[in-house]
Amino acid sequence: MKKHFFQTGLAVLLAAGLTQAQDITSPVSMARKPFGMDAISTYRMGKQSVSLDGINKALLQTGYAAMPNQFTIFGAQSEFTSTRNRKIAMVTQFDLAVGPQSQLVTSNGTNTARAFFFQYGIGAGYRIVNSERFSITPKLMFSPAFFNLTVTKNNAAQPSLTAILTNPSSQERTSIGTGTINADLGLMGQYRFAYKATTKQTDCGTQTTERSLVLGFDAGYRLGTTNRFGRNAGAGDGNPTVNLSGWYATIRLGFGRRTTVGQ
Repeated sequence: MKKHFFQTGLAVLLAAGLTQAQDITSPVSMARKPFGMDAISTYRMGKQSVSLDGINKALLQTGYAAMPNQFTIFGAQSEFTSTRNRKIAMVTQFDLAVGPQSQLVTSNGTNTARAFFFQYGIGAGYRIVNSERFSITPKLMFSPAFFNLTVTKNNAAQPSLTAILTNPSSQERTSIGTGTINADLGLMGQYRFAYKATTKQTDCGTQTTERSLVLGFDAGYRLGTTNRFGRNAGAGDGNPTVNLSGWYATIRLGFGRRTTVGQ
């Protein structure tokens, strides 16, 4: 009788303990942290400095006007963060030299030299200021950069495909260039102007999507190696060196989309 009473009491205590433990742990185990993605895409426009002193010396010696050591650039940038850790941002970008013709084209009367500058980068940043609308992010990126110079005779006829295939030199054009991988240490900031928000129910909980207009800036320094100008076979040994390192500063305008899913 005593044994049966003891077993019954033990069973009641165990059942009560399990019920209490379930009451304590259930809200914790069932709780879900919100998750999602924050994506920002912007166009960029600004200035990029490079060192073309060696090329400009050769241009001046052969009757051309010097090219500036600062180009107007236009490009795009994408930034991605997780809503669970919005301080770490993955960043990609590219820039292309644009602007007035005098920046990219020079002539000595007989021939015309056209410059081409392009760079892209991938890296990460850490948001030291991170509010709902405003952020400031130091970033570190690897940024390959390329500079090319194409020289064409001013009176050269436009060759046909057959002429080029038969005699490539009929183009009367030569292109040489150089490239390097820069380390890009910069700072970017932006402000978001939300203009639309939608909410819907999913299997994972409530999904909220916010769309915003983004206005920002981007500035820093790209540091790379000094290379001999000229990649073509037989060219480059006596050519000047080129360093595509330099300061840059841009303004950015684009759109952001922040999607959060959770209870």
